[in-house]
Amino acid sequence: FFPDDTDQCGPATLASVLTYWGIPTNPWTLKEEIYLHRLKGALPIDLVLAAQSRGLKAEIYRGSLSDLKVQLAAGRPLVALLDLGFTIFPQGHYVVVTGYDDQRRGVYVHSSLDKDVFVSYERFLPGWDKTGRWTLLVTPSESRLRSHA
Repeated sequence: FFPDDTDQCGPATLASVLTYWGIPTNPWTLKEEIYLHRLKGALPIDLVLAAQSRGLKAEIYRGSLSDLKVQLAAGRPLVALLDLGFTIFPQGHYVVVTGYDDQRRGVYVHSSLDKDVFVSYERFLPGWDKTGRWTLLVTPSESRLRSHA
């Protein structure tokens, strides 16, 4: 987990996921690679390319709550893009989804300065819906798995 209180959620979330998979990195290194100052953020494709350049598989897709639960149960954290803004002023924010709790009806995310913070489905889903449920799954490639076996 790499806390961030600036507009570096892209580098921070990707660094968290890469570190989870054993790839040594930090958000400051990734910032130089993927952060765009004029956008005050990182493009989704740049997160994918940065993960792939480190030998990992990276797939963007339209997620669902059921898929999120399957991936988390398999030990695969996900990056979700939320829109925390308004219709005329969108505000994208990447989070790492690390768990869920159906009894409490919510997910656990690494977001900004908070590690494994609980966010109710009622708060999480509208922001995720506004991005088309944008999801990034980063996993070790087959060759990387074989080399560590």
